[in-house]
Amino acid sequence: MSHDASELRRFLSSEFAGALLADGRPHPVRFVRSARSGRLVMPVEHDVLDAGELVLFVPEEGVEATQLLLDGRRGDESDSAAIMRWSAYHADAQFAYWLSAAVSSAKHHDEVFDESEIDLANPLARDEPALVRRANADLQVLASACADATGRVPEHALAVGADDLGIDIRLRFGVVRLWFAERAGDADAARPLIDALLGQAR
Repeated sequence: MSHDASELRRFLSSEFAGALLADGRPHPVRFVRSARSGRLVMPVEHDVLDAGELVLFVPEEGVEATQLLLDGRRGDESDSAAIMRWSAYHADAQFAYWLSAAVSSAKHHDEVFDESEIDLANPLARDEPALVRRANADLQVLASACADATGRVPEHALAVGADDLGIDIRLRFGVVRLWFAERAGDADAARPLIDALLGQAR
């Protein structure tokens, strides 16, 4: 992955909502990345599944937005872990239908990337549950760390995801990302980076 494509992945690591254009018709959506495959999974209206063209604007529709051309299909049992992940990040789904989509091309900051340059999978997917448990070991400290990042003390904070770049925290008003000071090459490197994030809030 090139440096610029890495910046695209970093950007999408902290975004969880956007505007999905299904054959030109806009739909507000909330999504997650499948940890193992990197596919984007989201609940949608039924007609979205029949669309010939799917373009996701992140964080919202506009000329400055990042644009993702999606290759989608209806979510099935192979996406069950990602659907459970969506519920952890966003709570209840408004729609009963699920879209599972690979990113076939992207435009980010006027740079265009094809499918071969885009990898949104989590390199620490196997170790993610243990890393999330580590982050949730002291929820009061976790909330303090979120306060440092957002400028306000959350009523509720729960870690729901972790990768080589940081951890995702679900708050009552949405999901925020706490970034590591450096990229973690593996789980052994991620553990002290999580401890450092929380240690700053003690």
